[in-house]
Amino acid sequence: MSVINILDQQTANLIAAGEVVDRPAAVAKELLENAIDAGGTKITIEIKNGGSSLIRVTDNGKGMSPDDVKTCVLRHATSKIKSPEDLEGIATLGFRGEALAAISAVSRFQVISKESSADFGVCMLMEGENTVSFEEVGCPDGTTITVRDIFFNVPARRKFLKKDTTETAYISQYVERIAISHPEIALKFIVDSRVKFSTPGNNELRDAVYSVYGREFVDSMTPIERDDGKIKISGFVSIPDMTRINRNHQIIFVNNRLVRSRIVSYAVEDAYKSYIMTDRYPAFIIFININPYLVDINVHPTKLEVRFVDDASVRESVYFAVKNVLESRLNPIKQDFVEKSKESFEAQKLKNAFVPIGESFSHEQQELFVPKTTPAFTHSPEIPREVKEEGDFFSFAEAKPIETFSPPEIRFSDSLSAGKIRDDAQSYCGTVEINNSPENSETPSQSPVDVKSEEEETVSLAKFVKYRGIVFNTYVIAEYEDSMYIIDKHAAHERIIYEALKRSKGKAGVQTIINTRVLHLTGIQFDCAVDNIEQLQGCGFDIEVFGDNTLAIRGVPTEFSELEISECEKILLGMIDDMLSGKSAKLTKDELFDRTLYTAACKAATKAGYVDSEESYVWLINKLFEYENVFCCPHGRPIIVKYTKNQIEKMFNRT
Repeated sequence: MSVINILDQQTANLIAAGEVVDRPAAVAKELLENAIDAGGTKITIEIKNGGSSLIRVTDNGKGMSPDDVKTCVLRHATSKIKSPEDLEGIATLGFRGEALAAISAVSRFQVISKESSADFGVCMLMEGENTVSFEEVGCPDGTTITVRDIFFNVPARRKFLKKDTTETAYISQYVERIAISHPEIALKFIVDSRVKFSTPGNNELRDAVYSVYGREFVDSMTPIERDDGKIKISGFVSIPDMTRINRNHQIIFVNNRLVRSRIVSYAVEDAYKSYIMTDRYPAFIIFININPYLVDINVHPTKLEVRFVDDASVRESVYFAVKNVLESRLNPIKQDFVEKSKESFEAQKLKNAFVPIGESFSHEQQELFVPKTTPAFTHSPEIPREVKEEGDFFSFAEAKPIETFSPPEIRFSDSLSAGKIRDDAQSYCGTVEINNSPENSETPSQSPVDVKSEEEETVSLAKFVKYRGIVFNTYVIAEYEDSMYIIDKHAAHERIIYEALKRSKGKAGVQTIINTRVLHLTGIQFDCAVDNIEQLQGCGFDIEVFGDNTLAIRGVPTEFSELEISECEKILLGMIDDMLSGKSAKLTKDELFDRTLYTAACKAATKAGYVDSEESYVWLINKLFEYENVFCCPHGRPIIVKYTKNQIEKMFNRT
């Protein structure tokens, strides 16, 4: 007796429909994708009761002829592909030819469509797979598809639907992302007769994101852009201090198709390492434009997963697109200074605009530099920066390293005011040099910075960003203009050391130790150290193979010169262990090595609660001004918290 049966067409269609239509959100997805493929520039989607009662999608696209309306609900009916070769480079959202067949099989289904060249449209009404009516109607150009009572003939599936609010949330999430993926389309979303959102359709991504997620979300994002000729990356990523507790706001589009991709998600999260804390996740909206022949979207029934021909290239493009943006951000102190400098420069340009030809105010322009001071907790070499007028903005150009560590001499042109100026200078531990008096005009300056003319002033940045104190031996208080900054000294110093190690890779300073130290390792640690010995040496560790599973340490990085040699050994061991643990993450060697610097910087940095000198704190403030992207420690903790004068006044009800 035969036990294998050939299913009838209706049962087979219901099973096939279950692969495509598992809930109302799948219906909304398929109908929206068809509306976009039809060339619609205005699309309205309306749902009721979580989509179980009604889903209606209306577009102003090219519409369908009467024959196409009859054919569109047949299985494997599609206008997107014609031959197997077309599957190798799919550029449309829908292509399987199963969506409308699956939807009509499990609902009361109506389609109204009209081509622009036709005088009348057609309306077809179906229940299950049975056609109830087919007639001509008057209607606008485009297509309207209405789906009612989904799963009315499949009660086993209908009873597994969630509450209306839950199903509405699933649909909303997808519609929101479709609206973002096509900012050129004006999309309106109506839930239970109320407009939830509508996008302008002006082809501005930021406006589409604003319409969907609101001002606060947009303000927390920064744009990214990268194009290497093969892969183009664009979109927005969240600033490091606006992270999330989950990955719900990670949105990926490949050729404008909404997808899920661990490769892309992990690449973004890897780029955020050292910028956000562990167990926090960045939000992002990333568009990947790639040759359709280099990506396979036909690997999942709902087309939500893709497979790239070259995963490594995609990962690299995404990683560096995000990393470059994060590294270009200014810390709050420097951002405020740049903005104020720009305002001053614009005001000066306006002032100069009214100066008679042949005259100028060049004598009023000043040069700024980071003074040479030696912090109590570091021997890092200083690289001052000059702020020079260039074009119509200020650019920061690296100056040559100063040889001496002596601070500039404080000299005063007016002996009567010398006491007050000296007291002011000492109050923030800065250095000031004013050399305008005739008797001093020919005296060579003792400052390490050359004075270019007797009319120029050279002042330390501490005159602008003033040191105001330390609380709990942990938090440095600084002031600039109408803002107060609270700086975590350990986090700040940790980041500064990390940046110094990273930037000096391959040429870091080495502090030779008197007695060579021998470090014994396990076999796997030794092999890892030998494989990466050039990178370890490039960081300032003078090491060499001394024997079986043994290294000889003859020098340590200059940043660690004040640490006990045993601490330096622990740092070196930690770096090797980090390299070993990071291999499973499939990172590049440079990425792996960056991670090993986190621990090293943390060990070498001054500790919270320890007493340091005021000169150290001033050095710290100046260093934060020098580095542009130092706004969090390598572990992601914030370095600087800013309060404006207005915010503080509100706390005391002074406004």
